[in-house]
Amino acid sequence: MLSRDKAGLVEYMSADDMAQVLEFGEGEAKTKVGGDAWLRGFLSNLPKAIEFGELAGGDGKGDASASDQQIANRARVYKQQQDAAGNHISFAEAVDAVRAGQDQAR
Repeated sequence: MLSRDKAGLVEYMSADDMAQVLEFGEGEAKTKVGGDAWLRGFLSNLPKAIEFGELAGGDGKGDASASDQQIANRARVYKQQQDAAGNHISFAEAVDAVRAGQDQAR
């Protein structure tokens, strides 16, 4: 919790009626706000706890539009090429290389 929120949270939690007007701070920094409005503002300023979007790894050179089947096919070819060159890799490593675009680097 940030120090700017401490006084407001203490006032909110100690209020008998959560909807009552809260007063906290001193002098020019004194604040009057409804309990519900303060809580909504406090919650909206909290950092995002979970990122629901996809977080791609690597250097971003991979083909984001490739389907799972296309990736699997390219990974099979890449693995065969690597095996033929004496660089024995797992299928999972081949998939990672395809997703990173390493199979198309020539």
